[in-house]
Amino acid sequence: MTIDGPTLIGIGTILSALVALGAWLKTRKTQEIEAGSALVEDALKLQKAAHQAYAEAVEELEEMRNAIAEIRTEMYVLRAEMEFWRGVAHAARSDYRATTGTDPVWWKPFVSKIA
Repeated sequence: MTIDGPTLIGIGTILSALVALGAWLKTRKTQEIEAGSALVEDALKLQKAAHQAYAEAVEELEEMRNAIAEIRTEMYVLRAEMEFWRGVAHAARSDYRATTGTDPVWWKPFVSKIA
């Protein structure tokens, strides 16, 4: 089989076009890979920022929990003190009543405040 000149030129043109197409596809693929790499880098930066924000939120939540625990402790202490002084007032009233047979003058306003 013999290949004449115009056929050979046609085959050469087709091969040239295929090589050019391959080069263009390779360039495009490289650009897409670079763009994908940039997207991955951006996603990693966002992920790092999200992790940092989460860690800060957890730290702040822990501080709030500690503050609440301190407030509760103070509340229990104040309640215990209140109960102590209520007991003192009742004992003073009982002593006064045993001695005089009547409630002290300060008792009625006191009772209305603690009732």
